Amino acid sequence: MNTISKITTVSLLLGLLFCSAGLNAAVNSLTTGTGELESSSRVDWQKGTFILTVSYRANQRESPLPKQRSKAEAAISRQLPTLFVEEISKLIIDSRRSIAEAIVKSPTLAAELQKLAANGKVISSHFTNDFFEFQRIYHYALYPQIVSLFITHTRSSSQTEELTYVAGGRYSGIVIYVNDPLEIFGSHTKGSLKPALFPRVYNESTDLLIDMRMLDPETLKAKGMLRYYHTSQLDAIQSRVGEVPLYVHATALFGVHSTDLIVSQRAARKIKASRRTLSLIKEGKIAIVSETQPR
Repeated sequence: MNTISKITTVSLLLGLLFCSAGLNAAVNSLTTGTGELESSSRVDWQKGTFILTVSYRANQRESPLPKQRSKAEAAISRQLPTLFVEEISKLIIDSRRSIAEAIVKSPTLAAELQKLAANGKVISSHFTNDFFEFQRIYHYALYPQIVSLFITHTRSSSQTEELTYVAGGRYSGIVIYVNDPLEIFGSHTKGSLKPALFPRVYNESTDLLIDMRMLDPETLKAKGMLRYYHTSQLDAIQSRVGEVPLYVHATALFGVHSTDLIVSQRAARKIKASRRTLSLIKEGKIAIVSETQPR
């Protein structure tokens, strides 16, 4: 099944899931009896926050503002589960699947996500300057509730440290730089890194170096596998990787969704140089720094 057909199937699944509740699922837009709702979303990867914006446009504007606001709030509340699932479905889980693709494989996941829709924190709720549109912005914490739906391991897997001597130090974390765009491994094309909940890191022989299962599951649920930063946010990375991190550069992108990174053999050896550096993976003390703003 290709990506287009998967997305179409997701829309159909969401329609079936919400028809029983009197909701009409559509991609990014819903029409109600009194107006139209539109939604958009983005992720603040540094803070681990999923941001959902819902806009309501009334079919008629003769009603006084308090009544319009009441109608808008009621319409948004009714349709929030649908819009939340539609938008969160765009999020990439790992190199092989998005949440939309996971829903196709396991339709009950949509119902579980629907339950989380009410957990959003209302950050802003107001009319636009022309009073034509009412907008509400919700913040959802990726950790632990959303990410927990995709964590199945109960204990972290261990790695063997590098057998040969590698010069290093007592590092406090791992920072991987990504020069965007970057070559897609095994091809002659370039692409941009796509942030994901659980990216992987490989060496140039495609031996797995960093994976979600190498992290303690409770740590993974609480603060995620890693954090993404823009090069302008370097002053903020200490909170994730400490004051003396190991710096390495990605040499290529990897995976169906271009979420995974390839690092040089030398960088891989440094990461595996000791139990100390391997423990940094288990503790999730990892940051990816990119020249483009992660979305």
